[in-house]
Amino acid sequence: MKLPNSIQIQTVDYCNRRCSFCPNSRIEKSPTNLMNKKIYLKIIEDLKIVNYKGAIHLYLMAEPL
Repeated sequence: MKLPNSIQIQTVDYCNRRCSFCPNSRIEKSPTNLMNKKIYLKIIEDLKIVNYKGAIHLYLMAEPL
């Protein structure tokens, strides 16, 4: 099985809605939702099981760490 070279994990489901170019800046902000630690550890364990050797980026569409 061929695995991806890079995986992005979105650990926070939050947008600060401050980017001037984004239409979401006019929408009410949502509460911060953090990824459950058990889910995060399950993802990491699953990657270990399949011997994943690529990059892991802890962000995605939310604000970076």
